[in-house]
Amino acid sequence: IYPYRAFGENSCYLFIFDSESLSADTSALVIEQVLLAFEFLLYKNLCISYNKLKDDEKLLLSILKKHKSDNLTSQQLLTIGKAQGLKLSKFYYVILVTLESFKNT
Repeated sequence: IYPYRAFGENSCYLFIFDSESLSADTSALVIEQVLLAFEFLLYKNLCISYNKLKDDEKLLLSILKKHKSDNLTSQQLLTIGKAQGLKLSKFYYVILVTLESFKNT
């Protein structure tokens, strides 16, 4: 397996093996092992990306929870965001969206 960087952050992999010298079962096993290695790599990268976003998710969920219970104004939302690390800007759009699940009755 030869990993190399392609465009931006995308990784590409070149996998080379001589399938003609191996039995069909062994070839299938080798391919399954390579796919399993890729699955672990992708899962690891997903976990790393998620951990980087975890604090942002906590902030968003706390703002949504407060807004739902207190019906906060845009200024109050910005004050909460500033306390949580939002950077100052001349202008912000404050848009909150929640998706509610509806049960069929």
